[in-house]
Amino acid sequence: WGGLTVGICNLLCGLCVGVAGSTAALADASDPTLFVKVLVVEVFGSVLGLFGLIIGLLMIGNAREFQGPTAPPAIRI
Repeated sequence: WGGLTVGICNLLCGLCVGVAGSTAALADASDPTLFVKVLVVEVFGSVLGLFGLIIGLLMIGNAREFQGPTAPPAIRI
């Protein structure tokens, strides 16, 4: 589940950065004084991927070690 969590978080992070980046470019083109404010919003979108990575690592770190199926006890004759 850790890998799936990281993947979905980073997918949504990329979507957020794409939308925010597009809007940031338009806002910066119309008013150059907004650059720093828009950059902060862009960073907030990017941090979502980092949070997803941290949560995924915590999930994997707390997982139990994989143990295969146990063999039936040997029959002694």
